[in-house]
Amino acid sequence: MISPLGLEVRNLLCCCQIPAISKQSVDVAHRICEQTRINPIKLPDGDVAHITVSIGVADSPDSKGPYEKIYAKADSRLYVAKQNGRDQLCADDNATE
Repeated sequence: MISPLGLEVRNLLCCCQIPAISKQSVDVAHRICEQTRINPIKLPDGDVAHITVSIGVADSPDSKGPYEKIYAKADSRLYVAKQNGRDQLCADDNATE
C-alpha cells in the first residue's frame, strides 16, 4: 500500500515473511531506491525527470508490534536518511545504508 503524506513523502507498507523480516524489508527498500534511480520519468512535454528516493525502514520482529510504533520508527529513520543526502536508506537507529 502506498499513500501520500505530503508533497514529497509517501508511505509504503510492505508485508514480508518471517523469519527474515528485516533482511527482506531492507532488500525491498534497496530495490526501490535502485529502480527509482535508474528509471527516469518521461514527462508529457518530452522532458525526462531523474529522481531518487530516501527510505526509512522499520519492522516488528514478532509481527505483533503496534502499527503506530513501527510507523513512527520508519518515519524517524526516513528523516535520518534525508538528512544524509539524496538516495539514502536508513534501517537502524545508528547508521544509514
